[in-house]
Amino acid sequence: ALEAFVFFTNINLTIGEKDSLINISRSSNVNHCEIFDRERIRISLDNPDGFSIRFQYLNIPLSEAEQASFFAQWGDDIQQVISSGFKNIESGLGRLLFLEESKNPLHYFTISFELNNKYPSETIGHFRAFCFMNLKEVKKNIFGVTFGSSDKSNRMLMNRRKDFSLDLAGV
Repeated sequence: ALEAFVFFTNINLTIGEKDSLINISRSSNVNHCEIFDRERIRISLDNPDGFSIRFQYLNIPLSEAEQASFFAQWGDDIQQVISSGFKNIESGLGRLLFLEESKNPLHYFTISFELNNKYPSETIGHFRAFCFMNLKEVKKNIFGVTFGSSDKSNRMLMNRRKDFSLDLAGV
């Protein structure tokens, strides 16, 4: 069975003619009937929602006032589409730059530790900092690098004395 009937015409229909078409559709068990006559189409095309259809498909130019009302209603949406397009382009360019730069070897790598407060060197005591960096892919049988530092990195040298308890604490 027919669920809906939509009728478009470029002539003006009287209210009686519209009612007659609606009654015919109801008697034919049509659930929904819409009639777009010349006047209703004109009203639809003469509001800001219809301006784009009128301009793009019917080649009817917009007056300055119509352009102002169109951009008042749709300007933010148009701006958002343009902005998101530029953001996508920027993101793609950033990714391309990263991929290009990632081909270059790493010459310098720094890790900094910042304490939450200033401390006198006597209160800090002996300290070590070690890091392990995993590589995303195994390269030349290397899957990671361990590196670190200590305030007294020469403690491990063989020619140093064995009793480290005599060392002063601090930096």
